[in-house]
Amino acid sequence: MKYLICIILVSGILFSLNAQEAFPSEVNNIIKKYTKKRKNKGVVVGIVTGDRASINGFGKISKQKKVAPDEHTLFEIGGLTHVFTTTLMSQMSKDLGFNLDDHIQVFLPAGTTSPIYHFLDCRSVKVEPEIGDYYISDREVMVCVPNDESPAIGISFCDLASHTSGLPDDPAGLYSWNPLEAIRQIKDPFKNYTKKELYEHLSDYDLLQVPGMNFRYSNQGIALIGNLLEDIEGANYQDLIHKYITFPLGLKNTTVSLDKEQELHLAPGHNRRGKVTSYWHFDAMAPAGGLKSTGEDLLQFLKYNINTKSTFLEEALEEVQQERLTIPNQERPTTMGYGWFTSIINPETNRRAIWQSGQTGGFSSFLGFNKDLGIGVVILSNSANTVDELGFNILEQLYIYSLQSYSVKTK
Repeated sequence: MKYLICIILVSGILFSLNAQEAFPSEVNNIIKKYTKKRKNKGVVVGIVTGDRASINGFGKISKQKKVAPDEHTLFEIGGLTHVFTTTLMSQMSKDLGFNLDDHIQVFLPAGTTSPIYHFLDCRSVKVEPEIGDYYISDREVMVCVPNDESPAIGISFCDLASHTSGLPDDPAGLYSWNPLEAIRQIKDPFKNYTKKELYEHLSDYDLLQVPGMNFRYSNQGIALIGNLLEDIEGANYQDLIHKYITFPLGLKNTTVSLDKEQELHLAPGHNRRGKVTSYWHFDAMAPAGGLKSTGEDLLQFLKYNINTKSTFLEEALEEVQQERLTIPNQERPTTMGYGWFTSIINPETNRRAIWQSGQTGGFSSFLGFNKDLGIGVVILSNSANTVDELGFNILEQLYIYSLQSYSVKTK
């Protein structure tokens, strides 16, 4: 324990955090233009440039609370939860001695079956015409069925973390056919979806691709990682995140469930039209989108991801950032790691950013950085309007700013 505390204290002094310090004017202009154009109520932005970090709030928290959010305001972070889950996965694998390429079937409870892929056996079959058919003579069609005698290829932690498992985005059984229940689910879609349901529906899927080969975004896959980690250690997701990630890094307000004091700092969420909307609640799907956090915490998390050597989580942070496969047909050339994307910031410069973002019914988030330049940005908004482009625009300006700073220093 003393070792962990020493690491936190020593690594914490590697950066200076300046709340309310003025941003570069170009960055300020981008943010202000965005908040005026979009129906965002409040935005918190934190930036890192070299060994300095600063954070500012813009807009208003709500119509009733006409003050800007600050570094202590809590937001739902949605899909940004993914990188906490994959970092947790990496660190636990090192501490507990399991391999990320292990078949997840080994870790599932008895009676639960993970889908497997069998190579297809394709053959030409002659089909005779029936009355009313367009064809008047026999024709041959290609029929492909799984070959049960071929080697079975299962899903691993690696496949889940890199979105190559072949599992669909949302789990089976999530949405109800009852119209009244469906209306409720639109407002709070994951509230009542349990681990029991997540596991029971696993065997419903027919994998149409070899696990580990092709990108298919899957919130279900990330949630499955978190639930498996719960089973491995016998603890819930929130406690695992606290033990392995947030406590060692000193992130005091990054959690699934809030205490009474934290609830006072939770911003109200707004839909894309700017109307107040309900919060989202999570059960089994919490590892894919259930965390809430502050600008202060995420700026600290950002700094540790830029300078991984400042924490004993270095190996885990580096492992999940590593590029694994290329995602086709993206506006920005993009690759996938374990939870993290890597994209070109600007085609003209060819500079790359590691990033992730998230959205819920009333919030949006973005975190991105370039380790070589030591620049990064975190954005939290209590609006469902995406902040991805805002994040990339700020990164581009920070890249220009870092070049200008370097030019001044070398004169």
